[in-house]
Amino acid sequence: MSSKNKELKALHKAVRKFMEVDPHMAIGRIDALLTWAIDSDIKTISDLTSVLERTTGHSSSSVSRNVSYWAARTYKHQDGKRPEGADFIELIADPVDYRKRMILLTAKGQRFMDDLKGTIEDGMA
Repeated sequence: MSSKNKELKALHKAVRKFMEVDPHMAIGRIDALLTWAIDSDIKTISDLTSVLERTTGHSSSSVSRNVSYWAARTYKHQDGKRPEGADFIELIADPVDYRKRMILLTAKGQRFMDDLKGTIEDGMA
């Protein structure tokens, strides 16, 4: 298998991992989670909002919805059929500035991210 096909296979497997969470997963939600996960400078929702507004052109309300999706019990889709919250991240008050909310990975989120990394590595093999 060519390296190009290995990369596509790994990407495909990663997309399927996200679809296991929600088969209606929007790419903006995936982008929000992965942007935060790979950029160690992003600590708060406002940091993530700034990065995504600059890199994707998404509005702060769109970013907020995408981040809320990954949190516990903060998201409910209008059709009532999708999860209320993936419980992958926890939003807590910043100890320096209570108006800001810090983003922390939950145990469930850590398991998913570890599984996702393993899936990508398997796809590259």
